[in-house]
Amino acid sequence: MRKSEAEKVADMVRMQNIVLFGVLSGKWQPIETAPMETPVLISVIGGDDKRYTRIGILHDKRGWEWKGKIQIHSVVTHWMPLPKDPDMGGQNV
Repeated sequence: MRKSEAEKVADMVRMQNIVLFGVLSGKWQPIETAPMETPVLISVIGGDDKRYTRIGILHDKRGWEWKGKIQIHSVVTHWMPLPKDPDMGGQNV
């Protein structure tokens, strides 16, 4: 059954509200609500059943991209917005 335009808009508004809640609350969110093309913290379960936290970017066609060693059979389960940079009083580090 195909969704009407009103249902599609309502779904988009719900998704945006979930993403906004995640950004404002700083709490882990379901991976289904992750924003596209935006660096975020991701929680990953590796092939060794250990949980890892990485910075990842969700690409529309390619899926998740992240840095660091994680086994090939990994599952991304949650995301969280990156924290703001620390205030260094105008100093560069």
